[in-house]
Amino acid sequence: MTRAWTAAALLAALLLVLLGRIIPVPPLVTGEEGVRTHLVSTRLAAITSRYQFQQAELDYQHFLTTPLTNLPNELRQEADALDAGGDRPTILAAARERTQRMLALGNAMYPYALAGDDFYAKLRAYDDDLMSWSRTLGARSEQLRRSTWPILQWLQRYPEGMPEGINTELKFVPASQVTQTVQALVTLAPALDAPDANGATLRQLAATGDNLWVAGKYIPPVDSYHDGYFSALRRYDAQSLEVAATPEPSLASQQTILAWTGGVVLGGLLLGALLLIFAPSAFWRRFFPVLAAG
Repeated sequence: MTRAWTAAALLAALLLVLLGRIIPVPPLVTGEEGVRTHLVSTRLAAITSRYQFQQAELDYQHFLTTPLTNLPNELRQEADALDAGGDRPTILAAARERTQRMLALGNAMYPYALAGDDFYAKLRAYDDDLMSWSRTLGARSEQLRRSTWPILQWLQRYPEGMPEGINTELKFVPASQVTQTVQALVTLAPALDAPDANGATLRQLAATGDNLWVAGKYIPPVDSYHDGYFSALRRYDAQSLEVAATPEPSLASQQTILAWTGGVVLGGLLLGALLLIFAPSAFWRRFFPVLAAG
C-alpha cells in the first residue's frame, strides 16, 4: 500500500506541474508581487545613481578644463636631466609640482570612477530584477523576447571581463585601482625630499603615475555606455508594464475540461493521502482489503 501511495504522490506532483501550464497562476503564488516590490526599489536606486554619476562626471570634466600635460613622461625627462648632472634643486622642485598635479588628477578621477562603478552595479541589479519580473508574467513574457536584444547589444559594448562584454578595444579599470595609485603616489612623494633622491626616484613616481593615464584613457569611454544601457532598461521596463497590464488569455474550452478533470483527480489523490494518514487500519481492512493486505 505504501508503494501505491508513493506512486500516487508522484502522479499528483506531475499533475500539479501540468495544471500550472494550463491554468493562470495567481501573482501571489508566482512571486510576481514580491518581485514587483523589489523592482521598484532597484529602479529608484538606478535613477538616483545615474544622477550622482552625472554630477561626478561634470565635476571631473570641470577639472580637465585646466590643461594637463603628460606628467609621467615629463618626470622621466627630469630624471634623465638629474642623472646628467642638471640643477638638482630646480629639477626636484619641478618633480614635486608634477607629483602634486598627478595627485590632484587622481583625487578628481576617483569620485568619477567610483560613481561610474556604482551606476553600473545598480544597472545590473535593475536588469536582473526586470528579467525576474518578466518571468512572472508567464506566457505573456514571450512578447518581450525581442525587447531584450537592445539590452544585450549595450552589454556587449563593454570590455571583456565585464558581464556580457566582448569589446577588446577597451579595458575595465575599477575605481579601486585609481585610489590605489593615489595612495602609492602619496607614499612615494616624500622620497623627493630625501637627500638621496635621484633619477630612479623620479622614474618610480612616473611609472606609478602611468596608471592614472591608463585609467583616464579607458574609464570615460566605458562609462559613456552606462546611459545607453540605462535607456534600454527603461524602455524594456515600460514595455513589460504594458504587457503586464494585458489580461491573461481566457482558457479555451478544451483547456477548461482538462483543468477541471485534473483538478478532480488531484483532489481525489489529496483526499486519499489524508485518509492514509488519519483513517484507522480497520477502515482499510473493511473497504480496501487488497490494499491492506499489500
